[in-house]
Amino acid sequence: MTSGPDQDVTVAPTPPAALDGPATADNAMLVGKYFIQLIPYVIATGETAQWDALSGPDCKFCASARELGLEVATEGQRVTGGAIDVGFGHASEAEEEGVFSASIDYVEHPSQRIAADGTVLKDYPEATTARAHLELRWAEGSWKILGASSDDLGSA
Repeated sequence: MTSGPDQDVTVAPTPPAALDGPATADNAMLVGKYFIQLIPYVIATGETAQWDALSGPDCKFCASARELGLEVATEGQRVTGGAIDVGFGHASEAEEEGVFSASIDYVEHPSQRIAADGTVLKDYPEATTARAHLELRWAEGSWKILGASSDDLGSA
Protein backbone atom coordinates (compact mmCIF):
# COMPACT_ATOMS: atom_id res chain seq x y z
CA MET A 1 0.00 0.00 0.00
CA THR A 2 1.21 3.49 -0.82
CA SER A 3 1.73 5.94 2.00
CA GLY A 4 2.56 9.60 2.32
CA PRO A 5 1.04 12.75 0.87
CA ASP A 6 1.28 11.59 -2.77
CA GLN A 7 -1.35 8.85 -2.45
CA ASP A 8 -4.10 9.01 -5.06
CA VAL A 9 -7.17 9.51 -2.87
CA THR A 10 -9.43 9.01 -5.89
CA VAL A 11 -8.58 5.28 -5.77
CA ALA A 12 -10.51 3.31 -3.17
CA PRO A 13 -8.44 1.53 -0.53
CA THR A 14 -8.35 -2.24 -0.79
CA PRO A 15 -10.98 -3.83 1.44
CA PRO A 16 -9.44 -6.14 4.05
CA ALA A 17 -10.42 -9.80 4.32
CA ALA A 18 -11.50 -8.91 7.88
CA LEU A 19 -14.70 -7.43 6.42
CA ASP A 20 -15.91 -11.02 6.04
CA GLY A 21 -15.43 -11.71 9.75
CA PRO A 22 -15.29 -13.38 12.13
CA ALA A 23 -16.01 -11.07 15.06
CA THR A 24 -12.57 -10.71 16.65
CA ALA A 25 -10.71 -7.74 18.10
CA ASP A 26 -8.04 -8.07 15.40
CA ASN A 27 -10.64 -7.97 12.64
CA ALA A 28 -12.41 -5.01 14.28
CA MET A 29 -9.09 -3.13 14.27
CA LEU A 30 -8.46 -3.95 10.59
CA VAL A 31 -11.99 -2.89 9.62
CA GLY A 32 -11.51 0.30 11.63
CA LYS A 33 -8.29 1.09 9.75
CA TYR A 34 -10.06 0.52 6.45
CA PHE A 35 -12.88 2.85 7.53
CA ILE A 36 -10.36 5.61 8.32
CA GLN A 37 -8.67 5.08 4.94
CA LEU A 38 -12.03 5.46 3.18
CA ILE A 39 -12.54 9.03 4.46
CA PRO A 40 -10.38 10.88 1.89
CA TYR A 41 -11.71 8.67 -0.91
CA VAL A 42 -15.34 9.49 -0.08
CA ILE A 43 -14.61 13.21 0.21
CA ALA A 44 -12.53 13.36 -2.98
CA THR A 45 -14.91 11.30 -5.15
CA GLY A 46 -18.39 11.47 -3.65
CA GLU A 47 -18.49 7.67 -4.08
CA THR A 48 -20.27 6.32 -1.01
CA ALA A 49 -21.11 2.66 -1.73
CA GLN A 50 -18.32 1.20 0.43
CA TRP A 51 -18.84 3.89 3.08
CA ASP A 52 -22.58 3.23 3.23
CA ALA A 53 -21.99 -0.51 3.59
CA LEU A 54 -19.98 0.15 6.76
CA SER A 55 -21.95 3.05 8.22
CA GLY A 56 -24.38 2.30 10.98
CA PRO A 57 -27.76 4.08 10.81
CA ASP A 58 -27.08 6.17 13.94
CA CYS A 59 -23.43 7.08 13.22
CA LYS A 60 -23.37 10.89 13.07
CA PHE A 61 -19.75 11.02 11.89
CA CYS A 62 -20.56 8.57 9.09
CA ALA A 63 -23.47 10.73 7.92
CA SER A 64 -21.40 13.92 8.11
CA ALA A 65 -18.52 12.55 6.02
CA ARG A 66 -21.01 11.17 3.47
CA GLU A 67 -22.72 14.57 3.19
CA LEU A 68 -19.37 16.32 2.69
CA GLY A 69 -18.35 13.93 -0.08
CA LEU A 70 -21.67 14.37 -1.88
CA GLU A 71 -21.54 18.16 -1.45
CA VAL A 72 -18.06 18.37 -2.98
CA ALA A 73 -19.15 16.19 -5.91
CA THR A 74 -22.50 17.88 -6.63
CA GLU A 75 -21.13 21.43 -6.39
CA GLY A 76 -18.32 20.75 -8.86
CA GLN A 77 -15.67 21.16 -6.21
CA ARG A 78 -12.55 19.10 -5.78
CA VAL A 79 -10.23 18.17 -2.96
CA THR A 80 -6.49 17.92 -3.40
CA GLY A 81 -4.33 16.05 -0.93
CA GLY A 82 -5.76 14.83 2.33
CA ALA A 83 -4.30 11.33 2.15
CA ILE A 84 -4.33 9.37 5.39
CA ASP A 85 -1.66 7.04 6.73
CA VAL A 86 -2.95 4.72 9.44
CA GLY A 87 -0.61 3.68 12.20
CA PHE A 88 -0.99 1.82 15.48
CA GLY A 89 -4.39 0.40 16.19
CA HIS A 90 -5.95 -1.48 19.06
CA ALA A 91 -9.39 -3.00 19.55
CA SER A 92 -11.15 -4.83 22.33
CA GLU A 93 -14.52 -6.49 22.70
CA ALA A 94 -17.11 -4.59 24.71
CA GLU A 95 -19.46 -6.19 27.21
CA GLU A 96 -22.15 -6.54 24.55
CA GLU A 97 -21.48 -9.52 22.30
CA GLY A 98 -20.31 -8.57 18.83
CA VAL A 99 -19.49 -4.96 19.79
CA PHE A 100 -15.91 -3.71 19.73
CA SER A 101 -14.09 -0.49 20.57
CA ALA A 102 -11.11 0.47 18.44
CA SER A 103 -8.53 3.25 18.68
CA ILE A 104 -6.47 3.97 15.59
CA ASP A 105 -3.68 6.51 15.19
CA TYR A 106 -3.35 8.21 11.83
CA VAL A 107 -1.67 11.06 9.99
CA GLU A 108 -3.75 13.25 7.69
CA HIS A 109 -1.67 15.01 5.05
CA PRO A 110 -2.25 18.63 3.91
CA SER A 111 -5.28 19.29 1.71
CA GLN A 112 -7.31 21.96 0.00
CA ARG A 113 -10.98 22.16 -0.91
CA ILE A 114 -11.29 24.02 -4.20
CA ALA A 115 -14.42 25.55 -5.76
CA ALA A 116 -15.42 24.91 -9.36
CA ASP A 117 -13.94 28.33 -10.31
CA GLY A 118 -10.55 27.45 -8.74
CA THR A 119 -11.02 29.47 -5.56
CA VAL A 120 -9.55 27.80 -2.47
CA LEU A 121 -12.46 27.32 -0.07
CA LYS A 122 -10.52 25.60 2.73
CA ASP A 123 -6.82 25.15 3.20
CA TYR A 124 -5.27 22.68 5.61
CA PRO A 125 -1.53 23.31 5.07
CA GLU A 126 -0.17 21.12 7.88
CA ALA A 127 -0.10 17.37 8.29
CA THR A 128 -1.83 16.44 11.52
CA THR A 129 -1.86 13.39 13.73
CA ALA A 130 -5.01 12.13 15.35
CA ARG A 131 -6.47 9.15 17.15
CA ALA A 132 -9.81 7.82 15.96
CA HIS A 133 -12.17 6.14 18.42
CA LEU A 134 -14.63 3.77 16.79
CA GLU A 135 -17.39 1.56 18.00
CA LEU A 136 -18.05 -1.37 15.66
CA ARG A 137 -20.60 -4.17 15.62
CA TRP A 138 -20.44 -7.54 13.91
CA ALA A 139 -23.98 -8.77 13.22
CA GLU A 140 -25.69 -10.77 10.50
CA GLY A 141 -22.42 -11.35 8.67
CA SER A 142 -21.20 -7.77 8.36
CA TRP A 143 -19.45 -4.97 10.24
CA LYS A 144 -21.12 -1.64 11.01
CA ILE A 145 -19.59 1.49 12.50
CA LEU A 146 -21.88 2.53 15.33
CA GLY A 147 -20.03 5.73 16.14
CA ALA A 148 -16.76 7.54 15.50
CA SER A 149 -14.84 10.47 16.93
CA SER A 150 -11.23 11.60 16.93
CA ASP A 151 -8.74 13.44 19.09
CA ASP A 152 -6.32 15.87 17.43
CA LEU A 153 -2.80 14.98 18.54
CA GLY A 154 -1.13 17.97 16.84
CA SER A 155 1.09 18.58 13.83
CA ALA A 156 2.81 15.59 12.29
